Amino acid sequence: MRTIPIPARAGHSRRLLVAFLFVLSALTLRAAPVFELVAGFELGPQRPEGGRLILEPDGNLYCVSSAGGEKNAGTIYQLKPDGVVNVLGHLARLGATTPRGSLVADGFGQFWGTTEHGGAADFGIIFKFDVATGTLTRVAEMADLPGYGESGLRAGLARDGTGFLWGTRYAGGSGFLGSVFKVNISTGAVTSLLDFTGTSGANLGSYPTGELIHDGAGYLWGVAAAGGSANCGTVFKIQIATGVLTTVAEFSDAPLAPNRGIGGRGPLMRDAEGNFWGATDAGGSAGFGTIFKVNIATGALTTVADFTGNGPGPQRGAHPQGGLVMDAAGNVWGVTSAGGVNSAGVVFKVYPATALLTPVADFGGSFSTLRGGGASGGLTADRQGRLWGTTEFSDPANVTKYGEDFRGAGTVFRVDPVAETAATIVDWQQGVPGRVGISPFSLVVDDGQGQLWGAVYAGGAYNAGGIYKLDRVTGKATTVRDFTGSGSIYHGVSPSSAQMADDGMGNLWGLTDTYSVPGTIFKIRVSDGAYATVAQFTGNAGAARGGGAKGGLTRDAAGNFWGTTSQGGTAGVGVIFKINIATGVFTNVVDFTGNQGLYPGKNPTGKLARDAAGNFWGATSGGPYSQDNQGTIFKINPVTNEFTTVVQFTGAKVGVARGASPSGVTWDNAGYLWGSTSSGGAYAYGTIFKVNATTGAITTMFDFQDPYGIPGLGSGAGGFALDAKGNLWGATSRGGGYGSGTIFSINRSTGAISALLAIIPALHGSAPGFYFSSDGNLYGTSFAEGQTRAGGAADGSIVRLRFGPTPVTTAATNVTAIGARLNGTLNPNGHASFARFELGTVANLAGSQLFEAGVIPLGAKPVAYGLAVGGLAPATTYYFRARGDNVESTVPQRGAIMSFTTAAR
Repeated sequence: MRTIPIPARAGHSRRLLVAFLFVLSALTLRAAPVFELVAGFELGPQRPEGGRLILEPDGNLYCVSSAGGEKNAGTIYQLKPDGVVNVLGHLARLGATTPRGSLVADGFGQFWGTTEHGGAADFGIIFKFDVATGTLTRVAEMADLPGYGESGLRAGLARDGTGFLWGTRYAGGSGFLGSVFKVNISTGAVTSLLDFTGTSGANLGSYPTGELIHDGAGYLWGVAAAGGSANCGTVFKIQIATGVLTTVAEFSDAPLAPNRGIGGRGPLMRDAEGNFWGATDAGGSAGFGTIFKVNIATGALTTVADFTGNGPGPQRGAHPQGGLVMDAAGNVWGVTSAGGVNSAGVVFKVYPATALLTPVADFGGSFSTLRGGGASGGLTADRQGRLWGTTEFSDPANVTKYGEDFRGAGTVFRVDPVAETAATIVDWQQGVPGRVGISPFSLVVDDGQGQLWGAVYAGGAYNAGGIYKLDRVTGKATTVRDFTGSGSIYHGVSPSSAQMADDGMGNLWGLTDTYSVPGTIFKIRVSDGAYATVAQFTGNAGAARGGGAKGGLTRDAAGNFWGTTSQGGTAGVGVIFKINIATGVFTNVVDFTGNQGLYPGKNPTGKLARDAAGNFWGATSGGPYSQDNQGTIFKINPVTNEFTTVVQFTGAKVGVARGASPSGVTWDNAGYLWGSTSSGGAYAYGTIFKVNATTGAITTMFDFQDPYGIPGLGSGAGGFALDAKGNLWGATSRGGGYGSGTIFSINRSTGAISALLAIIPALHGSAPGFYFSSDGNLYGTSFAEGQTRAGGAADGSIVRLRFGPTPVTTAATNVTAIGARLNGTLNPNGHASFARFELGTVANLAGSQLFEAGVIPLGAKPVAYGLAVGGLAPATTYYFRARGDNVESTVPQRGAIMSFTTAAR
C-alpha cells in the first residue's frame, strides 16, 4: 500500500471525500440500526462456602465460590499472592450450581471439583477445568449412581495415587447416610464403592464431611458428622486396594470423655508426629466444639482443646472447621465459624506440646480489619508461610431483612503466623475489579468525557447498589461509589431506576429509593467521584415530602431540577418537587390528592418532559374515580406552578383516551408528547398515544394485542427515546415471537411502528429502556439476563443500537522512526462506509488529523483495512483510532484509542 505522509494542510480529507462520495451514493442501501452488546454485568465470586484454597506450584491459590459469577451459580477463581483475583470459570456454563468442595489437581494440568446441585435430578456433578485453555468440562452426574440421597456433593475429591480420585456424598447411598465413590482420571468413569450405615452395621458413620486424605500407607482417611454408636460422628479409613472401610474412632457426647465432640469436620491434617488433626463442630466440655488428634498407627483419639463460645475468654470461639494447617514452628492453626468477641468466629492456634488454645484474631463486621464471619474452608499456607482462608459472609451481624440477605458475599483473609495478625485481603461483596455489581437499574447518561454513567441495583461493597461509569467503546465498567444504606455518608439502599441528570457544572444528580426510608437526592462529581447527599425525602410530612422517587430529574430555565416521587406527600400518593442546583434548597410544589381534590392523580411515573414552551409534562398511574382510576397526563408551568390535568385515561376498549396506567411521556421536538399505557385499549394490553402540547388532544396511535409469544410487536411498552432523525424507540416486555417482547421504533411523522428484533433474554437481556447518547447511538439498560462480552450469561447488560458502521482499532504495525501502518476493521452494517483513521500526539486525540483509507462496500461483516503513514517524528508516541462514517450515522463512529512509539534515529 502506498505511504501517505501527514498532510501539511487540512484539504487532504476534502479532496478524497469528493472521489468517495460518488461510490458511496451508488452503494447505499437503507438499513436498520445494529444491535450490539456494550457490557454485561456479572457477580464476582460470592459465598466461598466450604471450598478450601489450594496452593499450586505457580505460587497462586485456587478455589471455588458457591455463588456468584454467571447466574450466581458459582465460580472457579485464582488468587495471586498480592491479592489480585482472576475469575477462571463459571459453573453455570455446565448447568451446575453451588460448588462447595476444594479443587484438586490431577497432575495433568486439570483441576477437578464437585457441585452440590446441577445435572439430572439436581444431585450435582463432577467437573474438570483445564487451566491452560480455560475449558470447563462436565465429567459425570451424581444421579447416575445408586442412592440419590439428599442432593449432591459437599466435599471435593482426593487423589489415591493409582489414577483415581475419591469422593464422598454427604447424604447419598442406599440409606441416605452418605457414600463413597471414585472416578477414573483417564476415562471419567465413576464407581460407587460403599454406603455408610449410621449407628450400626459394617460402615459406621453418617454424613461424611470434607475431603479424604492419603496416609501414604494405602488408606484414605475421613470424618463423618454423625453415626457411630453414640451418633456423634466417626473417624474412618478406607483401604484403597479393596475399598473396605474401617471405623478408627468414634466421638462421644460426654463432656469430659477423652473422645468428646459432636459432628466431625474434615478434612484432616497430618503432622510430623504420626497424627491426623481435625475438629468437631459441637460438643466438648462447653458444647462449642473441639480440636482432636488421632494416632495413625494406633487409632487412639485425643481431645486436645475445647472452645467456650462467645465473649472475650481465652478459649473463645464456636464451631471450629476442618482444614487445619501447621506453621513453620509446628503450631496448628484453624478457624471457627462463630463465637468470639463479635460472635463471628476467630482465628486460633494450638501449641501441640502444651495443648494450649489461643485465639489470635476475632472476625468482625464490615468495617473491621478482619471483616466477615462464617469461616468454613479452613486455612492454607503459601510459599511465604502466610495462611489464607475464606469467610462465607462479609458482615454476619447485618442480618437478613426486608426479604433480602444483607450479610454480604464473604471475604478472603490472610494471617501472619509470626506477627500473629490477620487482615481481610478481598471482600467479595465489593466484587472483582471490572465487575461492578448486577442488575443495572437506571438509564445511562453521558458525562461529556466519553463515559456513560449509571447505577446498579445490587452488589457493591454493602450489597446496596452503586454508581458506575462505562467506556462506550471498550465496555469496561468501573465502580465510582457504593451505596451504604441510611445513616452513613453515602445514603440510600439501592439506587432509583431514575436516570442521573447533568447539572452543567461537572456533577451528575440522581435519586435513591430504599426499603426503610423514603430515599434521597444526591450529586456526584464526574472528575473525582466526590459524592454528596443533597436532600432526604421525609415521607408524608415534613419539609421534603415524598418517597419512592423513580422518574429522574429534569432541568428548568431557572437553575432547578424538577422531579416526582411515586409515594409520600400529604396524601401518600406522590409529589412534584424542585431542588435548586446552586443552593440545594428543596421545595414541594404539588402534593397529589389521589382520586379527587386539587391535584388529582396518584403514583406519578417516568421522568418529567419539557416542551418547547418550558412546561413540564408527566403521567400518573392512577387518577380520579370518575375516570375509573386509570391514570392521567398532567402539565405544570415551572414559573407559575400552575397545574393542569390534561388527559384522564378511561381504561376502555374504545375512545380517544382508551388505555390505563401510563408510564411517562417523551417530548418529540415537533409539538407532541408520546407515551404508552400498560393496560386498557382495544385488546386490554395497553396502547401507544401522543398528546398535542398546544391543544391537549390525545390520539391513540396503536393498541397492543400480542401478550404471550405471538409474533408481532408484543405488549408492555415502557418509555421512549428520541433519535437524531426524529424516530422514537422503545421496547415491549411481552410477546414478539419469543414471548419476551420486541425492540421497536415509531416514525414521528407518519406514526408507523416497526419492530427491529424480537427479544431473546439470553442474548438481548430484558426489555431495555433507551437513551440517545452524544455519539449518535441509542444505549439500552436491561435489568436482567443478557450476555457478557466473553459470551457468558449476565445479570443485566448495557446494549447499543448503532446508527452507522462499527469500527475496531487494531495494533499498529511496521513502526519505524518516521512511519507506521495504522490498522483496523470496519463493519459497514448495511451501508457503504468511509474507512478512516484519526492520528495525533495527544492521548485523547484532541486536534488529531483525519486520514482516508478507502470505502468499504455495503455488507454486514467486519472488513480489515489499513493505511501506511509517513513523515512522523522519531522517538514520539502517537495515538490513533479507527473511524467509520456513512449516511446512517449522524455522528462519526469511532473505535478505541491505541498508541505506538516511533523508533529513535
